[in-house]
Amino acid sequence: MSRKKCISGPKTKNLKTVLRVPPRMRVALVLVFIRVATAQQPDAREIIRRSIAASEHNWRIARNYTFLQRTEERQIDSAGQVKSKQVKTHDVTLLEGSPYFRLTERDDHPLPPGEEKKEQDKLGQSEVR
Repeated sequence: MSRKKCISGPKTKNLKTVLRVPPRMRVALVLVFIRVATAQQPDAREIIRRSIAASEHNWRIARNYTFLQRTEERQIDSAGQVKSKQVKTHDVTLLEGSPYFRLTERDDHPLPPGEEKKEQDKLGQSEVR
């Protein structure tokens, strides 16, 4: 008696039966597709108008925004030890669309009155331009 081995892969169903979609579902999918395809897209002019409005709003807000920036600079010798340290604190504001840095402290101490006056004068000259 001879035995024949039948080598075949796993039985697969017909593709149509696997992806079978009921008719009502097909109609619903077609309606959803049509709705999405015909949705109102924003006009290019409307996109530009919104962009300009957002930009103007951001500039108005930025004029009222200030912050302090503290910069620490260290000089190090060949052994890796700190030889000197210089600390400066600036008040940063937006002036005519560009950041303006006004020195307010040096080495964590307020500026002397003479230097403070010079910084105020520089700010006044920048605003006049």
